Amino acid sequence: MSNLLWLVRKTLFNTFRSKKKWASYIGLPLVGVIVSFLIYGNVHGGSLRIGIVNADGHAAITQDAIAYVSGLQAVKVTNVDNAELNRQLVAGKLDVGLVFKEGFGQSVRNGHPDGVSIVSVKGAQVTRYTKVMLDAYIANIAAIGKASGTDNAKFRQMYHDYRNGTFQVTARTLGDVSAKKSTGYQSIGFLLLFMLFSAFNMTDLILKEKENRTYYRQLSSPVTARTYILANVTVSILVLALQIMVTLFVMKYAFHLAEGVSLLETGSILLLFGLGAVSLSLMF
Repeated sequence: MSNLLWLVRKTLFNTFRSKKKWASYIGLPLVGVIVSFLIYGNVHGGSLRIGIVNADGHAAITQDAIAYVSGLQAVKVTNVDNAELNRQLVAGKLDVGLVFKEGFGQSVRNGHPDGVSIVSVKGAQVTRYTKVMLDAYIANIAAIGKASGTDNAKFRQMYHDYRNGTFQVTARTLGDVSAKKSTGYQSIGFLLLFMLFSAFNMTDLILKEKENRTYYRQLSSPVTARTYILANVTVSILVLALQIMVTLFVMKYAFHLAEGVSLLETGSILLLFGLGAVSLSLMF
């Protein structure tokens, strides 16, 4: 045991007597956290820019549908024609195009909605929100049209009651934590990378000491090869544990990236990864 402790102290001293080693083993993971924060920290969800083409004129149902879309949260609506819509979509000035074709309002009134299309060059991830919200609204109006049949007076009354319903909805805006999560994931990714780097650097000391014959001189003393390897592994684990503790501490208390996450559980999982990294480096 005394030989093991002596080797651990010697290896730690040789490892950290240089400021460059401190920067390599401790500084690089922190740089990874800072880089992740700079990449994702200023990412905020902007408004969805929707261009609307109204070819159905002043039809009341169409106008109400446009007003409904305009009233959605995080949505910015611009009225354009077809040519301008295509131009701005290609230029990236609009995210989604919403085209109300002629006869749209009447088709909804008849209970068979048709004549509206959603276009985008950014794919379904952009159009899905608009489609889900608009489909739900149109389906409600179409249901009123089916229920009233050809009785226009009954439709107007039901439609009026629907638009001026007495029920109330309470809305609460939740904070967007996606940027923090992305920053946290990226920071852990950098930490894993540098843990592998550190594990391979630490076990590389064995090769260097074999090259300069230090390894063989130590084996000529009462130190066994098993004790020597165990000391190297112990130092590697201590260095990786220090990296994990410092990085997680900075993530949680400096950048608030690990709120709601148990540092003990996260650190334990990362330490298991460190054991695997050390084992892999020893095998190589």
